[in-house]
Amino acid sequence: MRRIFYIILFIQNIAWAQSKFTLSVPSVEFYQIDLSTRGLGFGIGGNMGTLDWETSVSYLGHFREYVIEPDSTQDLHLKPKIRQVYLDLFLKKNIFKNFEIKTGVSVNLASSYRFNLTTVKGIDLAELRVSPEDFGYINGKITYAPVQPYLGLAYNGRLGVSEGWFWRADLGVYYLGKPKLNLDYEGFLETTTLDKELPQLQENLGSYVYYPKLSIGIGNLKW
Repeated sequence: MRRIFYIILFIQNIAWAQSKFTLSVPSVEFYQIDLSTRGLGFGIGGNMGTLDWETSVSYLGHFREYVIEPDSTQDLHLKPKIRQVYLDLFLKKNIFKNFEIKTGVSVNLASSYRFNLTTVKGIDLAELRVSPEDFGYINGKITYAPVQPYLGLAYNGRLGVSEGWFWRADLGVYYLGKPKLNLDYEGFLETTTLDKELPQLQENLGSYVYYPKLSIGIGNLKW
């Protein structure tokens, strides 16, 4: 239901833009690749009257395991499973020379933010020794809004390698919406008051609702 709401909101923004600007049938005029805080992306764009448009798909994955060893008798194994796959849909307008203002939405295609925490040797908590069997495991998952508004600035410059090539830098911010935390655990945490503290953890995560975008890329006008 929330996804439908955001799609309707985006359509309303298109309708508003159409009332303020002269829009025409979109034309494809360039393609580009970029590296950003959302990973590696590929996109196309063009003109639709007094406004330009741009759409791109980006991917970022992080699955490296981290081992924390305070000493030779204890450890913690943290396994993040982060996958970001987003589709960006932007409208943009030139505001000064090579600078553009850009707005639109980012659609979550197949993103996942998960982590797993275990121990192989066991850990010492205060004066209590917790064995691997007693520690058990902790699985966590964080979810964000399926459609996320975006606002940013872009700068376009020419590349001298050959005709039609350009470079671009983007700086902006996504509004992620209020994150939701889910925890699944087994072991000594079942004897604690973690269930009662989850609402506070959820509230603390509510401070992280913005995600910055910084990207650099190259493209070609010959489509």
